[in-house]
Amino acid sequence: MSTEPVTKPGFLFRDEINGQARLYPSYVNGLTGKAQLSIVLRNKDDKKPVKVTTTRKSLAAPSVYNPVRAYKTLEEFMTAQPSEDEVTVGPGEEVIYAASPELSPGQGFQNLYDLQTDGPLDVSYLLTPPGLKPYDIGRLEQVGFNSAADASGTFPVSEVSWNIDARPLKQPHVSDDRR
Repeated sequence: MSTEPVTKPGFLFRDEINGQARLYPSYVNGLTGKAQLSIVLRNKDDKKPVKVTTTRKSLAAPSVYNPVRAYKTLEEFMTAQPSEDEVTVGPGEEVIYAASPELSPGQGFQNLYDLQTDGPLDVSYLLTPPGLKPYDIGRLEQVGFNSAADASGTFPVSEVSWNIDARPLKQPHVSDDRR
């Protein structure tokens, strides 16, 4: 999660996805006016469309408490009903997959999306003044960073399961060791 406010409009993150992916955009509006966070998908293949299925999502409201709300977004994501929303990105097309409500200065926004694609797509997160149009995207600069310190991004794994043999447990044990 990026807790540093974004002070210039532009591209915050770029990556390629193919197959299963988890998107986790989480940014704070550091502009002097209202802004909007958008997720853009681009199909670089000029011959084959790519189908995108959203299998699960959690949509949080903008908040100045963004950094401390991550647990709530995750809780809502884990309890959300499965989704089957689909969009097709045509050959060579770029689409705005999702856009936040307007964010006032200091407000943050975070969402979680699990996607399944049937081909490769570029995914980008952008912070712009409200009302981004697809033809405006080419004028934006890279202002963010793709680094390990920035936990917003894309993740290749969207399913985790634990199988634990709890038969030997006689009673619950809660550790208070916080070292």
